[in-house]
Amino acid sequence: MFKVIIVADDFTGSNDTGVQLAKFGYLSVTLTEKSGIEKYEDLVDALVIDTESRVLPPFKAYETLKEVSSIISRYQGAVVYKKIDSTLRGNIGVELKALREVLKPEITVFAPAFPKNGRTTRNGIHYLKGVPVDKTELARDPRNPVATSDVQKLLEESLGVQVRLKKLEEIRENLKGSLLEDLGKWDVFAFDAETE
Repeated sequence: MFKVIIVADDFTGSNDTGVQLAKFGYLSVTLTEKSGIEKYEDLVDALVIDTESRVLPPFKAYETLKEVSSIISRYQGAVVYKKIDSTLRGNIGVELKALREVLKPEITVFAPAFPKNGRTTRNGIHYLKGVPVDKTELARDPRNPVATSDVQKLLEESLGVQVRLKKLEEIRENLKGSLLEDLGKWDVFAFDAETE
């Protein structure tokens, strides 16, 4: 059975995630089709599904993720990881909404930072090389314009739930304790990050 299932919105992200898993000893397969998944369940540790949904209209991305979620819902023991673009492009909100509606996870963690490549989050604002992503050229991307740098706002508006933002100060002081205190009160968490 799969230990990890990754749902990615583009092929590059799919393959990159598979490579990262291999560094930790996970054998993975990347699929671009939703059918035939079961034939790999006893052959690999990690399943990576490329939905190519980043540039789809939001309603189509939502439908695609609902379908994928229904297929992977049978793998109850697997950790599900939603691979997104680290500059917040794409249909992040509707895709997470679809996954959450079908899979009903106990907790959702949103941590889009990739500090090594200049993507950081501080006080809930996501930056690209020190500039809020919605103030960069990405805000004018013709296929995937970034509308907000505020990760809490992005999630709350898309998911219709309150999101607990974990700021750097809280993370550095006592992350485990604060998480234990918040579990049960919150089920969606967004995290600041400035370093790997």
